[in-house]
Amino acid sequence: MKEPVRYSSVLQDFIHPLLNEKDTDEIFLSKFKVAEVIWNYCIAKEFHLPVFAELEKIITQQNDLDREMKLVFDTFVESKETYFKQYKNFITKVEYRIKADGSKSLYVESVHPSEFLKNNFMSKLGSKEKPAVVRVQTEERAKELLEICEQNGWQVIVGIEPEKEENTSDVRKLQKGLGLVSKFQMPPSKNAPCTCGSGKQYKRCCGK
Repeated sequence: MKEPVRYSSVLQDFIHPLLNEKDTDEIFLSKFKVAEVIWNYCIAKEFHLPVFAELEKIITQQNDLDREMKLVFDTFVESKETYFKQYKNFITKVEYRIKADGSKSLYVESVHPSEFLKNNFMSKLGSKEKPAVVRVQTEERAKELLEICEQNGWQVIVGIEPEKEENTSDVRKLQKGLGLVSKFQMPPSKNAPCTCGSGKQYKRCCGK
């Protein structure tokens, strides 16, 4: 019987050229989040998944802001099509987990595009027929959620009830269903200050 593909290993092989042994846990995970978005862009494009437009928008915005990101994106899209074409699953979760013995491992969940479409991850909730329903305590928070939903084309009903606990689970489900990271970030560019707080440029510190 054919063994199931371990997408945690596949994704590590995919992102390996970008990794550095001096990466902090934060930078390590941020690189895998970038790999997740680029990977899912390729899968969504190949299988015409409904999330493709959203992924393309996020990547285009990031590429416009950072020329280095455009080079990284082009390199990894080519790598996916050349060396990882046989792997077809859409990545739905990437986490960095600490085991009982203190060791760390990458945890990845994925789903085949046919299952993605079958389960209809994002076309039901947030549609006109089934709008997301959320409850918040302030008008400011309501405006924030309305803006998020408008940007993503989601239909939403927002109730303001100051005395009740906030409930935004429907919006969180929509965000999770996209299989996207809420903040799409590349590790800092070579000339940017290092995120470790040393005050040095990234290329002269953790980016060596």
